Amino acid sequence: MAPIGKEHWLTQRLEQQPDVVQTKLWTVVKPVHHFVRRIMAYDIREKNGLYGVWSIHSLWAPSSPIELENTTGFSTPLPQGEVIVIYPDLLPKPIQYEAFEDTVRDEVLPFLRSINTMERFYHEITNRPANLNTNTPDSKFCLELAMGHFDAASTLLAQHRDHWFRKQDDDFDEQELDQIRQLYRFLDDGNYAAIALHLHEWEASVAEHSELDGLWEPSPFPFEPEYEDWARKSGITAA
Repeated sequence: MAPIGKEHWLTQRLEQQPDVVQTKLWTVVKPVHHFVRRIMAYDIREKNGLYGVWSIHSLWAPSSPIELENTTGFSTPLPQGEVIVIYPDLLPKPIQYEAFEDTVRDEVLPFLRSINTMERFYHEITNRPANLNTNTPDSKFCLELAMGHFDAASTLLAQHRDHWFRKQDDDFDEQELDQIRQLYRFLDDGNYAAIALHLHEWEASVAEHSELDGLWEPSPFPFEPEYEDWARKSGITAA
């Protein structure tokens, strides 16, 4: 079972909307700035239905991204990992084709479009129920930096400095850990321009390796001086 592709009837219908485009695996909502808003669907033809999940995935961290991912708007959970291949009989009943398309068009896409600024993304992340918040201290630290919440980032750094600097972290390879440690040093030095440059470089790298290099549009972070002017010219508001 694989995600639907560009030739699928649902993809072709969704791509009739000017802000929707299909990559190899995901249906993506444009524009793509600091995060990517996307939908993945699996077609179960023998059951005449689809499974689906939506995701809003940050681009500014190499290995600990901030992510909203859920089946909100879909009536059944998306099967994950080995369950798909090894235990197909345990899969819940998929959503019928017409109902799935209606849900994507009327509920999921409008929600994804509403998360169109860093401020709205931050609000969604920080107001999630605790049981749905799987983001790590590392990813929260990068989020606070991306927002320009340097006091909050400093608090996280003070709480986790020993672990991040002195202990091996199995979630990172040494190169990735060194990259993140650079952010800690920039924060200690108050070098916010270097923080912005580092985050932009990460975004470019992640976009290049995520089939987004043709969709990703570089843009300033909220703490950069040009952010308000860019937001005004782009027709978006921070609220």
